Amino acid sequence: MRKQIMVLVACGCLLALSGVATARQDDPVGPATGQLVYLSEQTGNAEIFLYDFATGEETQLTDRPHMDWAPAWSPDGTQIAFHARSAETDDWGIWVMNADGSDLREVAISESLEMLPTWSPDGSQIAFVSTRGSVQGEFLNRDIYVVTLAPDPASEIVQRLTSDSAQDIAPDWSPDGSQIVFSSNRGGSYGLYVVAADAVVPAEAGADAEPDTTNQPEDAAPLDAATLLYDGADDDKSPAWSPDGTQLVYYSSSPEQLASGDVYIISVEGGAVVGDPVPFLVTPAAEMAPVWSPDGEWIAYFSDAAGNYDVYVKSADGTGDPIQVTSSPEWETVPDWRP
Repeated sequence: MRKQIMVLVACGCLLALSGVATARQDDPVGPATGQLVYLSEQTGNAEIFLYDFATGEETQLTDRPHMDWAPAWSPDGTQIAFHARSAETDDWGIWVMNADGSDLREVAISESLEMLPTWSPDGSQIAFVSTRGSVQGEFLNRDIYVVTLAPDPASEIVQRLTSDSAQDIAPDWSPDGSQIVFSSNRGGSYGLYVVAADAVVPAEAGADAEPDTTNQPEDAAPLDAATLLYDGADDDKSPAWSPDGTQLVYYSSSPEQLASGDVYIISVEGGAVVGDPVPFLVTPAAEMAPVWSPDGEWIAYFSDAAGNYDVYVKSADGTGDPIQVTSSPEWETVPDWRP
């Protein structure tokens, strides 16, 4: 089977393996402390793993027939959201589990594709990508939605933030909770856009409800309040806020070469970009899905610099060489730092 990578394009039972240490690096690398979660295929399936910089220990958190992708830490570090593809139904959904892999549950349940979750700073909501408003087919017309979490899925409130015939993907919530940045090709190539976190169009109540604006023509004007931040010559994807909310890190790739990427940092002030993007990693290799550490000192990402996709970290000030964190023969991708 051909490998697939769900970076920006991506109900079973959690087995007892959760929380079991599966490997240990020879020496801890990178920061003295901190933890990363990431996707690994070293078991033959896409699973969620955790790496601890203090111990060099790697722990497998999920083990099930589903394909588990794009893990995202809750702001208090006690839970992990991710999206998963069911081995039984081929459906994609948003799941949440405790940091040790226990108490696995699905949220924002629908029959549509749901992917790429990101938490609100207070942990009460998750923004994600969904096709539930699409009239162009399951894998087209993705928009950004927000679910307000509740103990009972039937009590969840799902709200739509973007409504455009283009692809709105890879949301990331600003540290102050006011904005969500995302990538979209509504301008032709993929650029960086931002929308107010409370700019709802329209509201929908209940996990199974569908929006009432599904007949949007492919060339229709956007029905949302999103604004363009930056759109370079290539595709700009996977934006992530710095902890202080003053910068965005993202990767830029050629539309003709999907497995490519260079990492840039751009300053943001008052909802607008300040100055030009600053190159952070521009190499012959592909570097993708960058994300800041909670203290702002490091940036994690994945790269094929060693010939295989692995997780790396590099000092956020650009000094020093990249440090390879994972090194299995299989892919390790899409890291996220524990707060």
